[in-house]
Amino acid sequence: MSGCNGLGQRVGIADSLGSRAVVLADDSIDSAVLSDGTATYQHGLGLLSEVRGGSTRFYHADALGTTRDLSDASGAASAALETDAFGNAVASSGTGTPFGFAGAHGYQTDADTGWQRLGHRFYLPGLGLIFEALGRRMVPGASRPAASRLRAGPFPRLASRGSRVF
Repeated sequence: MSGCNGLGQRVGIADSLGSRAVVLADDSIDSAVLSDGTATYQHGLGLLSEVRGGSTRFYHADALGTTRDLSDASGAASAALETDAFGNAVASSGTGTPFGFAGAHGYQTDADTGWQRLGHRFYLPGLGLIFEALGRRMVPGASRPAASRLRAGPFPRLASRGSRVF
């Protein structure tokens, strides 16, 4: 699905479109993507625009940062996206973008798996789970303390009274 450098940053993509390099803005774990091999992206206070195949499209996001519409240089709508509260696409039109749900904050959707990546974390909207890449392992519960994440399985363990054990 992707290649990472020693800092845990995504520096390469391998999917149904082929293999290509990713250019990042800096060395932070959730650095803004400047190019993904198919388009270049302009950032300001969030994601502003993309240039793909010589055409520029502008991003229009809601309060959450989800890309709701894309428009071309003349202002005409070229794509639209509607999601539920968890990031699952409900309706879409036109040629979309990998920066859909919370795209203004850097969430990038993998076209083959539907997983959304932010830095070293993956969000699975269909399951409502966040996974964190630790070395080569993926473990659920990125917001839990490290010792608990390493013990966590795909489902939370339950105590005898039904309360969650972390």
